[in-house]
Formats: sequence, structure tokens, C-alpha cells
Amino acid sequence: MLLLAGSALLLAPLLAVQLSAGAGRAHACLCEPATHAELFGWADAVFSGQVISGARFLGTVVIRVDTVWKGTVTSTTSVNPDDGTSCSYGGFVNDEDYLVYAYVSPDDGTLTTWACSGTAPLESAQRALQILGEGRALEPGVTPTESGSSDGESSPASGTPRPAPTSSDAERAPAPPATGSGRAIEDGERIAGPGTSDAATTRDAPAPPPAWAIALLAALVASATLVRLAVRPRLPE
Repeated sequence: MLLLAGSALLLAPLLAVQLSAGAGRAHACLCEPATHAELFGWADAVFSGQVISGARFLGTVVIRVDTVWKGTVTSTTSVNPDDGTSCSYGGFVNDEDYLVYAYVSPDDGTLTTWACSGTAPLESAQRALQILGEGRALEPGVTPTESGSSDGESSPASGTPRPAPTSSDAERAPAPPATGSGRAIEDGERIAGPGTSDAATTRDAPAPPPAWAIALLAALVASATLVRLAVRPRLPE
């Protein structure tokens, strides 16, 4: 009985940590589905290129642009992936190629992107590249004029608000102004968000304590109570 009581005292703190772990997990941004045409229409600039410097978590990156489908960008363009919410884009890696959907910040005019914009590593954006078409090759030192998709079909009307991301916490990422006016294919295909797959990446959602943990905690409490009763000194009769 004494051994059981000692085990209960040792396991109780560990069990408490296990029970509280589910409630303390953070939540990442959840992206609402959007078509390629919608992502294109919401963006102010759509281009591809290689990250050449600055890739660190949520730090502004410099991209050597090679192809432009929409917007006015230079051959080396800075993009800020931090929108100040849980929906910031943290996937940039130096020397890697990306397809970037960027927005002009209303605060300082810089280009920004976010987790649900459509920005993704180039190797995982092949479907989007097929829809976008050839685009316009950008020579070093050249700033292209406003360009659109080469397919000739129109994109959603300018000013259409993009869907706000859903998140299980209280924070909702603010939507940057939708000023896109380029052209894109209305293919009807819906995508869940950017990244290495079509599904938005999220962290584990909080889960209730498992049934076995609750039962074990109850058993340990009962055992400790029985031990205290067993070792309590008896009063003389």
C-alpha cells in the first residue's frame, strides 16, 4: 500500500501535464477554399523568382524575379511575409524558387504576402503555373507594365473582397485591400491554400483529456485515500 501511495504522488504531476497539454496548443491560420482566378484577382502582383537574401522567420525577403503575370515589380523585389497575425507566411527559404501572390501594403506601399494568398514553392505550384500560362519574362533591371494572364479570359472584378481566414482562436487576419485587375482562367478548381500540398497546414487542435488518463487519475486519488486511512493511527478502545 505504501508503494502504491508513493507511485501516486510521483505520477500525479506527470498526469497533470498530460491533461493540460491539449488545452495549451496553439492554432495556425486556416485558409478558406478559393479558386486560382480568385487568388489572381485579389493579388496586386503575381510573379515567380528565387529568394536571394533575407529568408528568416517572418523577415522581409529579396526575390530575383524571372516571370511576371500581374503587377509592377522590379528584377529584384522585396516581399514582407509578416502581416502581423497568425496567418503570416513563414515558408521562404534562401535559394529556393517561389510563385508569389503579393499585395501592396496600404501603410507604406511595400509588397506583402500571407499564408492564404496562394504563395508557394514553385515545385508545388505546378497546377497554378499551368493556369497562369507563360507570363512575361523579366530581364535584369527591367520594370514591367501591368500584365495579366495570357489566356485572354478576365479575372474577377476589381474590388471583390477576399475571404477572411478562419481560425479557432479569437484572432482573425485582416484582409489587405483587393485591388487586382489582371486576367486569369476561370477553371472552377478550388484550392485550400498554398504550401507543399492543397490542404492548409495547421497545428494540432486542442483535444479533451483521454478517458484512460481520467480513469488513472481517479484510481490514483482513491489509492492515496485508502493508504492514508490504512496508516492512520487507531485510537485506543
